[in-house]
Amino acid sequence: MTRKIVLVAALSVISMTAVGQSQLPKPPDAAKVERERAQKLEEYETYGWSRDQVAAANMANHIRIVNAIQAAMKDQGYRIDTIDPDVRIRYRLTLKERVQGNPTQQRSVWDNANSTIQIDFSREKLADFGVELIEADSSFLVWEAKGTYSLGTPDKSERQIGDAVTDIFKKYPSKD
Repeated sequence: MTRKIVLVAALSVISMTAVGQSQLPKPPDAAKVERERAQKLEEYETYGWSRDQVAAANMANHIRIVNAIQAAMKDQGYRIDTIDPDVRIRYRLTLKERVQGNPTQQRSVWDNANSTIQIDFSREKLADFGVELIEADSSFLVWEAKGTYSLGTPDKSERQIGDAVTDIFKKYPSKD
């Protein structure tokens, strides 16, 4: 008898909890959150570099990345402030290699059942690159964009870095 009472009491508590949870407000949809973040971005006017920014392994490429990001921020209407910025910028760069295979098949002219398959392997160097804007006062991530880019020869580095930064900032909501 006491087991039945305990079980009934437990079930009623669970049902009241479930009913109470169904009346909780629903979280905002993702589009609304993105709009709120975009409106928040309009409030910022100045930027500075993150204190925990790790430089790229190649110092020349680090300088190219910094210059390209600063030019993009200027195009967005921001000005640099090293003392009290509204947002801080941090970029992340991870280099990786992958092996890519390209198969080709050749059929014999005399016998269709006789074919030759050849696979050409090549190594491709890739860079995972991302830019983050972090609110200086609260350390809240306000905006980020990422991409994966193919690396070429060192003589093309400056153009490729510029293209990657331009591509990243295409994802930035305009202030207009």
